[in-house]
Amino acid sequence: MRNFLNSLLFVLIGSLAVFPKYMMVTTSEWGSDTIPGSLSYLLKNAEKGDSIGMNIPGSDSIRIDVIGHLSITNDIAICGKNRATEKPIIINQNCFTDCGRLLTIKGVEVHISNAIFWGSGNNVNNGGVIAVNGASTKLTLDSVEISGGFSQNVGGGLFNDSGTVILNKCLVWLNFAGRMGGGICNGGSMTIVNSVIARNRASSTSNFGGIALGGGIYNEGGLVVIGSTITSNVSEAWNSSFSVDVMEYAYGGGLYALKGITSLINTTLYKDTSKATCTYNYCSAVDGGGALGAGEYGLIFLTNCTLNDNRRSSVYTDYFSNIYFLNTLVSSYNKTDFTNNPKYYKGKNNMASFVLPDDSAVFGAELPISKIYGKDTAKLADNGGLTPTVALKNTGLAVAAGTRSGYFYFDTLLNHSGSNNSVSIPIPVYLKDHVWLDIRTNSPVPPDVPVTEISTDQRGEIRGDPPCIGAFELTAQDEGVRRNTRVVHEKSSFVFISLVNKKLVVKTKASGVVELFTCTGQRLLLKSLIIADGTEIIPLPKKAHGVVVCKITCHESIITKSFIW
Repeated sequence: MRNFLNSLLFVLIGSLAVFPKYMMVTTSEWGSDTIPGSLSYLLKNAEKGDSIGMNIPGSDSIRIDVIGHLSITNDIAICGKNRATEKPIIINQNCFTDCGRLLTIKGVEVHISNAIFWGSGNNVNNGGVIAVNGASTKLTLDSVEISGGFSQNVGGGLFNDSGTVILNKCLVWLNFAGRMGGGICNGGSMTIVNSVIARNRASSTSNFGGIALGGGIYNEGGLVVIGSTITSNVSEAWNSSFSVDVMEYAYGGGLYALKGITSLINTTLYKDTSKATCTYNYCSAVDGGGALGAGEYGLIFLTNCTLNDNRRSSVYTDYFSNIYFLNTLVSSYNKTDFTNNPKYYKGKNNMASFVLPDDSAVFGAELPISKIYGKDTAKLADNGGLTPTVALKNTGLAVAAGTRSGYFYFDTLLNHSGSNNSVSIPIPVYLKDHVWLDIRTNSPVPPDVPVTEISTDQRGEIRGDPPCIGAFELTAQDEGVRRNTRVVHEKSSFVFISLVNKKLVVKTKASGVVELFTCTGQRLLLKSLIIADGTEIIPLPKKAHGVVVCKITCHESIITKSFIW
């Protein structure tokens, strides 16, 4: 009898249990939330744990025109890939006046994949397309496009006030904000991986002075960007009429961090711009940091990154802010590329086309971009990775410079965004005398804290040996050749190699053969060493430039060393 009652109780409880449902959008008709099969109907009736998919017959570009805005009020997952066409559904805000934003998410956990969100809102202060509100809110976007957003204030495309947001393989482009964060505004915790932030704009115009910060991204929280490209974003400010003693400020065309903490890893910032303009007299314009800007207590870390062709200087810091560079390439047409407070820039193993303010840089001479990248300035292109990159030229100085890998450890830092929240952020470290040192203080990393190696470039390929500066290496066709020029030793018991006054000095205890190669394997010189226990001085060939690899075969030993010419 007892077993029977237990079984009956189990059946009754099971009949009352609510299991997650998988629901399907079957019509592109918006209508209202009373039409079964419509997106609005399913969002209204979705319960915690449910999933929503798409199966709408028609052409490849199925579009759901949303009149008004959407809200998600339960923990759900949405897959925008249309089963009927295998193409992502376009969720479009079909509205021209008083639209508000397209989608609001608050107090729930949501996963959205393979969808395109087009906004058209023109009457919203934050989050023109998507807004994430509340510290308990979690949003994951996977292969999602966000475009067409318009915000009068902050976050033209995506706004996160205090929640947790992850973007993976996403495209945020063609969004606009009236002050800060043309593409994205973050005040919580955000991680961006293998994504593109492009052609967004923070634009301020005012009769009484304006300020524009972060054309691509504006950050006041904890932000980590990995393997991504931030390109062609603009922060701009100008006065719109005759006014006396007005100021126009524009900082951080690609990214601006105010009181927030930002860590960029294997990321490219290319052709981002900040500009402030005075149309009339009695106006002052200040701009800087086409790629990056840090304000007040802003803190930015860059590891294995590339900054190229950003205008009105690449980097800007305000007082009390800091930017740290590790294994990063910064090139620009401006010789004075760091605007304001150079003492706040620190780094190791970097390269720039001007004098870096930190004496630990590999290269401090003012070099033209062509010398760093090669014969021609590298262009942003599809070089085999998930995001477009700037490919190094095999004749450039950036090849075989820096370190083979970047390294970081996670540290919990106070987020100075006006709250007491702390964020866990990757901090660059470097190795000295077999001890890991924190790039901020040059102090040892706690022995019980693991250090992570970044051994790949922005494409996900293993970084070469000899190494290369920046987030990207050579083009794919050059990669195999370059790997053959491996640096093993610079001296042995038989041979010592050095470069003095543009001449190769070889000290050897035995006869042998010396060869010089370019970094791609082209042999420049073949010379026999006929002396023993002596020194030979070898002038470098006139056509030698960029990286020269010396290979000496001596007494059954092979010794190689790279030189920058």
